[in-house]
Amino acid sequence: MPANLLILKFVQFKGAGQTSYIKLDGLTMAEFNQYIDGWSDGAQAKGNPSVYTVHANKFIVYPTPADAVTAAFKIYYNRTPVDVTAVGDTPDLPLLYHDTLMSYCMREAYELDEDPDSAAGEATKIAEDIDLLRGREDWKVQDSYPTVTVLNEDNW
Repeated sequence: MPANLLILKFVQFKGAGQTSYIKLDGLTMAEFNQYIDGWSDGAQAKGNPSVYTVHANKFIVYPTPADAVTAAFKIYYNRTPVDVTAVGDTPDLPLLYHDTLMSYCMREAYELDEDPDSAAGEATKIAEDIDLLRGREDWKVQDSYPTVTVLNEDNW
């Protein structure tokens, strides 16, 4: 596993002769043990893996890949952020989130200064920013409008 792994999203596999990766099903260790009885006895089946689990900071796949393939696995994960320790350091977030992060820090500072009105104002701003940022995920990027409707009041 990568040293900077925070949250494992999913794992993909591409076997010898395959042109694209396939997503493996992630299982808990209990599900993995129930699904593959005797997997740890050493007599594992060989083939293209279809499931994986995580144990002792390693991922285990079943069945075991039949061939040795370079770059056979892709691991999608969230990494641990880089610490901000100096004045010139930039937060390890996209620029889009920096204002919201600053508002959060200001809210915390206002609370420490016992200024509840200013802290409440920052909290409101943070909530609005988060709603706006959350809505970005639902936006579908389009190169053009799907339809254009001409109305009578458009002609003047």
